[in-house]
Amino acid sequence: MTHGKTGKKMRVGDLVRWTKPGSPDVGVVIRVLEDAPYLVHVLWTLPYEYSGLYPYDIRFLELVNKDEDKRNL
Repeated sequence: MTHGKTGKKMRVGDLVRWTKPGSPDVGVVIRVLEDAPYLVHVLWTLPYEYSGLYPYDIRFLELVNKDEDKRNL
């Protein structure tokens, strides 16, 4: 599944960033649902209870570049 903003393929294990002002977070894609209109299951770190299914192209969901320095998360 290709991420809407970056054009990169999203896969299980990818790091994602939630960029909504006031509630930043980092999570891991734990499942990709290609047949249930383009949803990814994200396991968030803080707060955990918001973990769940998100459209892969939602405005605040950002795929972390694999080449990016992970210390900037």
